[in-house]
Amino acid sequence: MFIFPWDPASGRTKPIPDFKFNWAGFAPDFPIPASNINRDADRDILVKLLYNKQEVLQVGEIFQGQYFLDQQANLAAFRKVAGQSAILHLSTHAKANDRRGDQCFIAFANASGADHPDPGDTLRAAEIYSMRIPAELLILSACETGVGEVKDGEGMIGLHHAFTQAGVRSILSTLWTVDDRSMIALMVPFATCLAEGMTKDQALQSAKLQFLTQHPKQGHPFYWSALTLQGSLQPLHQSGKWWLWAGLALLLLGIIMTCRIWLFRKGK
Repeated sequence: MFIFPWDPASGRTKPIPDFKFNWAGFAPDFPIPASNINRDADRDILVKLLYNKQEVLQVGEIFQGQYFLDQQANLAAFRKVAGQSAILHLSTHAKANDRRGDQCFIAFANASGADHPDPGDTLRAAEIYSMRIPAELLILSACETGVGEVKDGEGMIGLHHAFTQAGVRSILSTLWTVDDRSMIALMVPFATCLAEGMTKDQALQSAKLQFLTQHPKQGHPFYWSALTLQGSLQPLHQSGKWWLWAGLALLLLGIIMTCRIWLFRKGK
């Protein structure tokens, strides 16, 4: 399924007929600075992310979609566009739950501007199962979005499982707590490679290799290896040269059929 028509003149993707938005990005604001909390005592507090807004803005330039920042990146806005976007990109906080996978959650901004999201500002896996999200790709740029509860006969139950059941065709998620600054250095080249027509796995590999080249001091796998892909790995758009290969295939088929007919008649 190739959903992104490519415009060689502008070097950007064209609007997609089946979706209202090519891409929708979310970068909620969490006002409490990390320096203001005790990491051991306040483990559940969602602290301010320094680079998520920059990440969403830069990726949004590539895909030409709609972005939601700060208090606009709330759960109500996500529910509104989730079923209308080819790509969903959430750069935020998330929490895994290895005992109750349906309680894994991803956080959105408090629409009223309160310092800390209340339960109504988080989307739990249990709620996602009842949603319809036919996105081609979901980017979960947050901590532990690819892990949860392991259940016999079902596998990993968590955000990834819930979004898959809701209809998402492929998901980019994380296996552990990730570094906010590293994520932007991975997401921008990943998006660029996707826009150029790479398959999703090739785009992720290229992004990781670029990260290692450009950030040699962060070569430890903690910084770049948490990202993993599940689902469809097909590219987002078909190369502009597809018609040339199709034409050559038809021409070759025609030559073969002509030769067979000629040999058949000659044999008579």
